[in-house]
Amino acid sequence: MRQHLNAKIKYLEILAFGHPLAGLQLVKGTIELGKLPTQAALRELREEAGIQASVICHLCNQKNAATGQLWHFYGCHASKVLPDQWQFFTQDDGGYWFEFFWHPLVINRSQQTDWLANESKTVLKDWHSMFQQALQFLQQRLTAISSDELDRILSSIRHC
Repeated sequence: MRQHLNAKIKYLEILAFGHPLAGLQLVKGTIELGKLPTQAALRELREEAGIQASVICHLCNQKNAATGQLWHFYGCHASKVLPDQWQFFTQDDGGYWFEFFWHPLVINRSQQTDWLANESKTVLKDWHSMFQQALQFLQQRLTAISSDELDRILSSIRHC
Protein backbone atom coordinates (compact mmCIF):
# COMPACT_ATOMS: atom_id res chain seq x y z
CA MET A 1 0.00 0.00 0.00
CA ARG A 2 1.01 3.57 -0.42
CA GLN A 3 -0.48 6.86 0.73
CA HIS A 4 -1.73 9.40 -1.80
CA LEU A 5 -3.05 12.92 -1.38
CA ASN A 6 -4.83 15.07 -3.91
CA ALA A 7 -6.70 18.35 -3.54
CA LYS A 8 -9.93 16.70 -2.40
CA ILE A 9 -9.33 13.21 -1.04
CA LYS A 10 -6.68 11.54 1.10
CA TYR A 11 -6.43 7.82 0.46
CA LEU A 12 -4.35 4.69 0.55
CA GLU A 13 -3.64 2.78 -2.62
CA ILE A 14 -3.37 -0.99 -2.86
CA LEU A 15 -1.22 -2.75 -5.43
CA ALA A 16 -3.31 -4.43 -8.13
CA PHE A 17 -2.76 -5.91 -11.55
CA GLY A 18 -4.47 -6.93 -14.73
CA HIS A 19 -4.11 -10.62 -15.54
CA PRO A 20 -4.34 -11.22 -19.31
CA LEU A 21 -6.88 -14.05 -18.86
CA ALA A 22 -8.44 -13.48 -15.43
CA GLY A 23 -9.03 -9.70 -15.21
CA LEU A 24 -8.17 -7.33 -12.37
CA GLN A 25 -6.70 -8.87 -9.23
CA LEU A 26 -4.78 -8.29 -6.04
CA VAL A 27 -1.48 -10.04 -5.37
CA LYS A 28 -2.34 -13.17 -3.41
CA GLY A 29 -1.34 -16.77 -3.04
CA THR A 30 -1.12 -19.87 -0.92
CA ILE A 31 0.66 -20.11 2.41
CA GLU A 32 3.12 -22.97 2.06
CA LEU A 33 3.28 -25.61 4.79
CA GLY A 34 5.43 -24.42 7.71
CA LYS A 35 5.47 -20.78 6.51
CA LEU A 36 3.89 -17.71 8.07
CA PRO A 37 1.34 -15.48 6.29
CA THR A 38 3.93 -12.67 6.23
CA GLN A 39 6.41 -14.93 4.46
CA ALA A 40 3.76 -15.91 1.91
CA ALA A 41 2.87 -12.26 1.28
CA LEU A 42 6.50 -11.33 0.60
CA ARG A 43 7.02 -14.39 -1.62
CA GLU A 44 3.93 -13.56 -3.67
CA LEU A 45 5.04 -9.95 -4.11
CA ARG A 46 8.40 -11.21 -5.38
CA GLU A 47 6.96 -13.92 -7.66
CA GLU A 48 3.96 -12.04 -9.10
CA ALA A 49 5.27 -8.47 -9.16
CA GLY A 50 9.06 -8.67 -8.93
CA ILE A 51 9.02 -6.62 -5.72
CA GLN A 52 11.48 -7.11 -2.86
CA ALA A 53 9.74 -5.85 0.27
CA SER A 54 9.34 -6.09 4.03
CA VAL A 55 6.13 -6.17 6.06
CA ILE A 56 5.53 -3.00 8.08
CA CYS A 57 2.06 -3.63 9.49
CA HIS A 58 -0.81 -6.09 9.59
CA LEU A 59 -4.00 -4.44 8.33
CA CYS A 60 -6.61 -7.16 8.84
CA ASN A 61 -7.81 -10.64 7.95
CA GLN A 62 -10.90 -11.51 5.95
CA LYS A 63 -12.67 -14.80 5.34
CA ASN A 64 -13.46 -14.48 1.67
CA ALA A 65 -17.06 -15.52 1.03
CA ALA A 66 -16.37 -16.52 -2.58
CA THR A 67 -13.55 -18.96 -1.72
CA GLY A 68 -13.90 -19.70 2.01
CA GLN A 69 -10.21 -18.83 2.37
CA LEU A 70 -8.76 -16.64 5.11
CA TRP A 71 -7.03 -13.68 3.45
CA HIS A 72 -4.33 -11.70 5.29
CA PHE A 73 -3.71 -8.06 4.35
CA TYR A 74 -0.40 -6.33 5.09
CA GLY A 75 1.16 -2.95 4.53
CA CYS A 76 4.60 -3.54 3.00
CA HIS A 77 7.64 -1.43 2.25
CA ALA A 78 9.27 -2.01 -1.14
CA SER A 79 13.04 -1.90 -1.39
CA LYS A 80 12.72 0.77 -4.11
CA VAL A 81 10.19 3.42 -5.11
CA LEU A 82 7.51 1.87 -7.28
CA PRO A 83 6.08 3.65 -10.35
CA ASP A 84 2.38 4.36 -10.87
CA GLN A 85 2.17 1.56 -13.46
CA TRP A 86 4.47 -1.18 -14.76
CA GLN A 87 4.58 -4.61 -16.35
CA PHE A 88 6.12 -7.75 -14.91
CA PHE A 89 6.57 -11.15 -16.53
CA THR A 90 5.66 -13.84 -14.01
CA GLN A 91 6.52 -17.52 -14.31
CA ASP A 92 3.11 -18.53 -12.87
CA ASP A 93 1.09 -20.93 -15.06
CA GLY A 94 3.67 -20.93 -17.85
CA GLY A 95 4.34 -17.20 -17.78
CA TYR A 96 2.25 -14.06 -18.23
CA TRP A 97 2.78 -10.33 -18.46
CA PHE A 98 0.94 -8.69 -15.56
CA GLU A 99 0.00 -4.98 -15.78
CA PHE A 100 0.47 -3.42 -12.32
CA PHE A 101 -1.22 -0.26 -11.04
CA TRP A 102 -2.35 1.31 -7.76
CA HIS A 103 -6.02 1.03 -6.81
CA PRO A 104 -7.35 3.66 -4.34
CA LEU A 105 -8.87 2.83 -0.95
CA VAL A 106 -10.44 6.00 0.47
CA ILE A 107 -9.74 6.85 4.10
CA ASN A 108 -11.06 10.40 4.28
CA ARG A 109 -14.30 9.52 6.06
CA SER A 110 -16.12 12.75 5.19
CA GLN A 111 -15.88 12.08 1.45
CA GLN A 112 -15.87 8.28 1.36
CA THR A 113 -19.57 7.61 0.85
CA ASP A 114 -19.91 9.54 -2.42
CA TRP A 115 -16.57 8.30 -3.72
CA LEU A 116 -17.35 4.63 -2.95
CA ALA A 117 -20.76 4.87 -4.61
CA ASN A 118 -19.13 6.22 -7.77
CA GLU A 119 -16.25 3.73 -7.53
CA SER A 120 -18.51 0.69 -7.26
CA LYS A 121 -20.44 1.78 -10.37
CA THR A 122 -17.33 2.19 -12.48
CA VAL A 123 -14.09 0.49 -11.51
CA LEU A 124 -15.23 -2.37 -9.27
CA LYS A 125 -17.40 -3.88 -12.00
CA ASP A 126 -14.18 -4.90 -13.78
CA TRP A 127 -13.04 -7.06 -10.83
CA HIS A 128 -13.89 -10.69 -10.06
CA SER A 129 -16.41 -10.89 -7.20
CA MET A 130 -13.84 -12.26 -4.70
CA PHE A 131 -11.61 -9.22 -5.28
CA GLN A 132 -14.61 -6.86 -5.15
CA GLN A 133 -15.42 -8.31 -1.72
CA ALA A 134 -11.81 -7.91 -0.59
CA LEU A 135 -11.62 -4.27 -1.73
CA GLN A 136 -14.95 -3.39 -0.13
CA PHE A 137 -13.90 -5.17 3.07
CA LEU A 138 -10.63 -3.21 3.20
CA GLN A 139 -12.44 0.08 2.59
CA GLN A 140 -14.92 -0.69 5.37
CA ARG A 141 -12.16 -1.86 7.72
CA LEU A 142 -10.10 1.28 7.20
CA THR A 143 -13.20 3.41 7.76
CA ALA A 144 -14.23 1.53 10.92
CA ILE A 145 -10.93 1.57 12.81
CA SER A 146 -10.16 4.21 15.38
CA SER A 147 -8.44 7.44 14.40
CA ASP A 148 -5.43 6.45 16.50
CA GLU A 149 -5.08 3.10 14.72
CA LEU A 150 -5.50 4.74 11.31
CA ASP A 151 -2.86 7.34 12.20
CA ARG A 152 -0.49 4.53 13.24
CA ILE A 153 -0.98 2.77 9.90
CA LEU A 154 -0.58 5.98 7.93
CA SER A 155 2.50 6.91 9.90
CA SER A 156 4.16 3.58 9.14
CA ILE A 157 3.33 3.89 5.45
CA ARG A 158 4.25 7.57 5.23
CA HIS A 159 7.74 6.91 6.59
CA CYS A 160 8.56 4.28 3.99
